[in-house]
Amino acid sequence: MTKTRITLSIISLSLLAACATREPVTPAPVVVTPAPAQVIVAPAPAPAPAAGTVIVPSAGATTAPMVVAPTLRFGHGRIESIAANPSGPGSRIAVKMDDGTVQYLDTRAPNLGIGDRVEVTRDGFMRHPA
Repeated sequence: MTKTRITLSIISLSLLAACATREPVTPAPVVVTPAPAQVIVAPAPAPAPAAGTVIVPSAGATTAPMVVAPTLRFGHGRIESIAANPSGPGSRIAVKMDDGTVQYLDTRAPNLGIGDRVEVTRDGFMRHPA
């Protein structure tokens, strides 16, 4: 009985692997808007600056959006959204990984659906159901 189960499991995995396709993916650039600086009210009033004093914000303080090029994270996940790729052919997909993080990928893979399970491999490919 155990031998039959193992044989059937191997056959099932072989058929599943044969039905999967492998397409290259690249991490999509993400636009990040930093949170505005927090204003902390001091318990005692600070002395007023002397007349003619200029207050300049720190050099690192900015709230302008910036583009971040993320790295590709490998593992398994589920497709949450599919949109047209604004930077080229194919589509941009959001994949919620099993660890709870979300990554955006650009791909030319056909026949993707929301809810599909995918695997992002270490070598920059995505395996998905055909």
